[in-house]
Amino acid sequence: MAKILIAEDNVSLRQLMKIHLKRAGYTVYEAADGSDALEVMDHNHVDLIIADIMMPVMDGIETMKRIRELGVSGKIIALTANAVNGVRDMYIEAGLNDFIAKPIELASLDRVLKTWLPKEYIKLPADNGNSSNQKRRRTDTEAAQPVRSEDEFFSTDTGISYTGGDIDAYNEILEMYVRKTPEKHNCIKQLFEEKNWKNYIIEVHALKSTSLTIGSKALSNLAKELELAGKAGNYSLIEEKNGTLLEMYLKVAQLGREYLKLDEKDAAAAEADSAPTEEMTAE
Repeated sequence: MAKILIAEDNVSLRQLMKIHLKRAGYTVYEAADGSDALEVMDHNHVDLIIADIMMPVMDGIETMKRIRELGVSGKIIALTANAVNGVRDMYIEAGLNDFIAKPIELASLDRVLKTWLPKEYIKLPADNGNSSNQKRRRTDTEAAQPVRSEDEFFSTDTGISYTGGDIDAYNEILEMYVRKTPEKHNCIKQLFEEKNWKNYIIEVHALKSTSLTIGSKALSNLAKELELAGKAGNYSLIEEKNGTLLEMYLKVAQLGREYLKLDEKDAAAAEADSAPTEEMTAE
């Protein structure tokens, strides 16, 4: 079975791809940036590399150039939100084989696997002999879920479509998004206050992709607007709209919490943690 490296600083997007690939039986390695990716390559043979173009520490293009310099012949696929005409030729010139447009659709990931992996390695999740059981689990899970949210800022149907209808995978990614929100929110706020525009752009770029993946087109569009403003040096627009971005981010996360009923789960977990053990009761 093929070994695949995912180099992507966005944890939610990494998780989406990892769930899909591991379900098909692939061995999956993860890296949060280009430096981590090179470390993985030093210790492991990899058949296919999927790398985000815009990562901290070392971006995707630089990473792929370094990998090619090491003599690695594995196929390299770019992840990019910049899927415009001519960009594929630019990536191929840089040593990459293909690209997947963001937001990631699992059908696009499957296309890449079919195109670039040896035929004997190709095994998609729907072909692993358990598709009927997976479908039943999704149906059972769906029946147990609260009414789907179609709020102005948050549509679960949109998010679920990016996981190919896999509600379990969507819920896992959404929960990760919600629980990471305080950390990421504070990071964007701090970078804005420090006027650290380079890293601010990287963070809102990531927010753009993850927010669309979980179903918030409004937040994704606003993050995209501020990312482009930063790249154009239009910092006055960022100063005008950053507060709205942060406020909307918290609202989307709260809607996600309500959909997943995380407050009830966390309260139940806290109650379980504080309950006396049998040994304490016996005493």
